[in-house]
Amino acid sequence: FGAETREELQSFFALFSHVLNHLNRNQDEMRRFFSKPEIGFLLVTSPDQEALAEAFYFETKARDELGLPVIGYVLNRSVTVTRDAPFPNPDETEDPTLKRALTKLAVLAKREHATSDDHQRLALRLRKRAGAQGVAQVLPFLPESASEQEALVRLSYAVVGADAPESTTP
Repeated sequence: FGAETREELQSFFALFSHVLNHLNRNQDEMRRFFSKPEIGFLLVTSPDQEALAEAFYFETKARDELGLPVIGYVLNRSVTVTRDAPFPNPDETEDPTLKRALTKLAVLAKREHATSDDHQRLALRLRKRAGAQGVAQVLPFLPESASEQEALVRLSYAVVGADAPESTTP
């Protein structure tokens, strides 16, 4: 190396050393902040197996390796809210077209009910995993057509356990 390159490298390492010291100080500050008893992490997942595996992996990393407090889960995109939704009995209608339609839709309704049962069992599993002091919140599966604002409003109602109004757009 020439003298100019050596001087540039020395300047770079001197500046980089300053940056590293700053990053280490920030890392220590962040670790102290996240270690406070009033701070905790909620892991958001969906019922999808890959998402669950990722959430459980992050839980292990956060708790065991980083010593961060994981206080629970948010199960997003769940159909548990439809679990007790009534479905009309096809035999209670006189209209043959409606009867055929309801008979065909009953297959889908049974499938959704089974999925809802699966999500309910998963929510119970997450509650158990979160522990007695932990949190496990279930959020509904929102339709794709929901606007971002409408989706956020509906989710906020779900978090506090209230029914959202029919229309949340101004």
